[in-house]
Amino acid sequence: MLGMTDVELEDISRSRLFGNGWSAWATWESERTSYGKTFRKMLRYPSFLPLFFSSDHYVDMLTSFRANEAQPTYPLYFSWNYSKCEILKDQFNVNAIHIEHPWMPYRRRHFPEHRKTGSGTLLFWPHSHDRLKVSIDFGLLSKELQEIPQSFHPLSICISALDVNMGIHKKLRELGLPLYSVGSVTSQKFVDRFYSLLNNFRCAGGFYPGSHIHYCHEFGVPYIALDYKLVKTESIGDEFINDGAYDFVAKDYPDEIQRNIFDSWYNSLKQYSDIVSDEQSEFSKKQLGCFSTTEVKHVRKLVYQELIRYAHTIPILYLNFFKNKLVKHRN
Repeated sequence: MLGMTDVELEDISRSRLFGNGWSAWATWESERTSYGKTFRKMLRYPSFLPLFFSSDHYVDMLTSFRANEAQPTYPLYFSWNYSKCEILKDQFNVNAIHIEHPWMPYRRRHFPEHRKTGSGTLLFWPHSHDRLKVSIDFGLLSKELQEIPQSFHPLSICISALDVNMGIHKKLRELGLPLYSVGSVTSQKFVDRFYSLLNNFRCAGGFYPGSHIHYCHEFGVPYIALDYKLVKTESIGDEFINDGAYDFVAKDYPDEIQRNIFDSWYNSLKQYSDIVSDEQSEFSKKQLGCFSTTEVKHVRKLVYQELIRYAHTIPILYLNFFKNKLVKHRN
């Protein structure tokens, strides 16, 4: 594969007029990265109606929590992390329900198995966001890439839409590797682009722990963990983190036991392997809530009850929705 041109990367990273769906968003957590699309498919919920619940917006074993999880926008909250779900219920009285991640039934139906006919390794570049700046020392990075066995080549890089919009893809061209992106996290096509891209590669890898590792392992794609100490993170204007450089792993895993579990798991991924072990697969499925005992019909009932409860707010949500669309379209 030859990768995407700068024009193609910039085009797929643009927000589209109705790229994030036909419904107003009541919360961003249950909508971004195709969550809204896959929730609606799973629950047989109309595509034009808002979702009146909050949810996790990442996949991880960590039991530390964000302020928006302890105080969600709406009372009903869905989590695929059982331990965190129990903490939110017991310590913050959140109506948290443990469910399977909405991508999973969608993945099983539309991407039943990894094709395994691809070649090479897709490396996920650590992504920034509006309050986080991420950087990597290119000298150290080149040395790290040279240590990857030839059997895992050719190498390619997947970069986030936000980093493309920041112009980082132009800097990455210095590495001489093909570049790809699955586009904006607000796009309803995000989940389809993700699995379609993975199907073109035999393996995946990266420099940063995140949801993508569990998506890969559950899909049967081996993952090579590179040294995350190459990554430098800097907080910019975050109300919960002081501005400046910080240790993102220490922040996410303040508990020593949790940190040891994380270190053991991440270090196990540094072993070059072209298969996903049963242990790795089971671990990721656990983080994705695949063993949840909550039935979909019960989840559906709860969601429709919330729709009735908050139906009176739909007009104002749609008024703001179309106002924002018009402003973005004019810009």
